[in-house]
Amino acid sequence: MNATRLDTVRKVVSTLGVALLVAAFCYNVAGYLGARRPGFVLTAAKGFSITSTLDASTCTTTAKLAPGVPRCLVVSIGNPLSVPIEVTALSMAVTSFTPTASNHHTPACTATMLTVPPTLTVNTLVVPAGSEKTVDTTIKLKTTGTTQDNCENGTFGLAFSGSAIYTESTSTALTATRTGHSADLSATVTPANPGSDPYGPGSTTAPVHHVDFYACATASCATKSLLATVTLSTTTPTTKVATAATTDSGLSTGTHYFKVVYPATGTHSGTFTGSTSPVESVTIPGSSSSSSSADFTLSRSDVPATHKPVVPGAPIAYAVTVSNTGRAGGTATVTVPVPSTETLSGTPTCTTVGTTDTCAATVTGSTLVITVDLAVGHSAKVGFDATVAPGDTSTVENTATITSGTCTTTCAATVTNPVVVLNVVKSSIPTTGSVVPLRQRVVYTLTMSDAGTAATTPITMTDTVPAGTSYVRGSASCGGAPGCHVTETAGTVTWKTLVVGHGTANAISPSFEVTVNSSDTTGEKITNVATFTNDGTPTCTTPTCPTNPVTLTVTARSSAAGGSPPPPPPHVSSSSGSSTPPTLSPVPGATTAHTGEPFAGSGRIDLVAGIIGLGLLAVGESLRRRQKKLAARGPVE
Repeated sequence: MNATRLDTVRKVVSTLGVALLVAAFCYNVAGYLGARRPGFVLTAAKGFSITSTLDASTCTTTAKLAPGVPRCLVVSIGNPLSVPIEVTALSMAVTSFTPTASNHHTPACTATMLTVPPTLTVNTLVVPAGSEKTVDTTIKLKTTGTTQDNCENGTFGLAFSGSAIYTESTSTALTATRTGHSADLSATVTPANPGSDPYGPGSTTAPVHHVDFYACATASCATKSLLATVTLSTTTPTTKVATAATTDSGLSTGTHYFKVVYPATGTHSGTFTGSTSPVESVTIPGSSSSSSSADFTLSRSDVPATHKPVVPGAPIAYAVTVSNTGRAGGTATVTVPVPSTETLSGTPTCTTVGTTDTCAATVTGSTLVITVDLAVGHSAKVGFDATVAPGDTSTVENTATITSGTCTTTCAATVTNPVVVLNVVKSSIPTTGSVVPLRQRVVYTLTMSDAGTAATTPITMTDTVPAGTSYVRGSASCGGAPGCHVTETAGTVTWKTLVVGHGTANAISPSFEVTVNSSDTTGEKITNVATFTNDGTPTCTTPTCPTNPVTLTVTARSSAAGGSPPPPPPHVSSSSGSSTPPTLSPVPGATTAHTGEPFAGSGRIDLVAGIIGLGLLAVGESLRRRQKKLAARGPVE
């Protein structure tokens, strides 16, 4: 063979070897990138959403789905409600296999070649409100049969379904009043999360809700008998507040005790925990020892209502009702000392009094004095306003007492209102005043505490991502607040239904993270201030309040930037070692399609192709050397 022909053969062999090496490389890259495309076709159960991510790092070092090699499937369960859910069942199934148009094999791969557990172990998996948790399981491709390679670059479809329950607590208030020898009982039931409670009191889609009225033998109500079961009626559709009423007639002389219970209901998708109000009492007076004497009693009320929380600086509208239940007309004096936790405001007024009666209300120092002259069976009602002290953190109690005139029952009456005092402190890591380099991760935390004696109402808080930074996707957290829901839209983080319990132990710490932009300049200031709805916040008199500012200074010097480690990825591993998926926007009851992970084939294919390619290059090199020797000899005669 002459040098020219040998050179032609060398070029062909070398070109083929290079082509095989390039093909093997591209095959591996395609498999690696394909394995990074998470998700499958998922069917979400009503009440929560399900997504999945194929996690190669927890099962095997290869990025390919090879026959017989287990791979970890991370299933993420999102809860869009404003109450926690408990997942009771979660199942999965392989529904289909879809080949790709570029698959050069016969499309004989089937869904049965992917092995998955039909049910996932969830035990008592509780997903907090507005957040998500993960469940890990293993999937793998079967080793039996001869058509696994025909799964190459195709998509397996996985279907998920499940069920969950949630618990909704309520508050129940009982009012008991006397009319003659009867007790008029009324109950009010308010759900804790009316905005997201589809089965709360008054719901048209839920089973009938009711309250049980009980008559008690003693003030402790250890022994009680069912008096009546009354269906709740909705009075305020927007909050689903519901009421019920009944009357216990023909009561004997003496004190009678009553209690109301909102019983638990275990139907539909919600489990409702009933709550019980304190025991209320009414007293039926006996006959007076004198046939011609007056006998006075007291009753009290206030707005927003006794036992309802108030905030420092807020007004309370009080009412005192004096009634003559005796056998003759007469006079009485009632005194109402105003405690240090509040201040009288306005002018007390006798709002209800008979035409033959008299009533006067005057203020002496910090004491309201009421004098009445009432006919038999008549009453006088006195209204007055007081303002909660701006610095108050204790429960407000206001007591009226009959200090002159005959009184045999209910000679004193008290209304009580706990106080909400919300404090919000903003902080950051690094701390305010620090110098931060480009691409530095910054954590903003809002510590919320209640120094009063009652929990706050649901609070909404917003925080705008500061200029010069970028929000870290999925980093916003409710910080331990039950029933909270947090979202980030167009650079604004919003927390809704934040409820802070009173006392230091119930403080919560919502937070989010940002990254300093690489385009910032030295000396640039990054300032962040959040706003929240006012709920007894000291020094704040507007409906919404700002937090203290947190300010950082940017340095773009290479030494500062080079001395800092690169920012961590948005989603780090949790303490349990499982991968924490990004925060999703759950869509209950939806079917969400995702790109399936392609099967990149067996590792033997690209290995063989690489070896053959290297061999052909070696042969080409040998031919090149032989061709060079032949060329050096010159043409053969």
